[in-house]
Amino acid sequence: MLNITTQLTLKEITFFIPQDPQISNISIAVDRLEAFVLSHMILMPLQFSDLIRFPTGSIVPSGYHNRMIRIHNNGRGHFVVNNAVVNVPNVCSSSLGIKCHGVNKVINYGRATYGNLSNELF
Repeated sequence: MLNITTQLTLKEITFFIPQDPQISNISIAVDRLEAFVLSHMILMPLQFSDLIRFPTGSIVPSGYHNRMIRIHNNGRGHFVVNNAVVNVPNVCSSSLGIKCHGVNKVINYGRATYGNLSNELF
């Protein structure tokens, strides 16, 4: 889903996977698919046991420039990235460089700007 330039630089990531019904309810233009994928990742592989060590209010960069993920750590039962609850931790933890966690919704960043376009995003 990502272009070859992006693929070469993303060898170790944490990806937050929205539930299927959430993804199917949004419309993503082909030219924005890469932004969607990158905005749902952190550029380091983190098991849930690593994520849970972040204190509430921590801000980490997403894979998409100028997009930050705020962590709300209320323990294993309610760990939130921006507006999305991590509800299925360690989905693809067997991969060496890629860690995945299921989230209950698409991560929201509010108003975002892409070039000359300003849109409500994800």
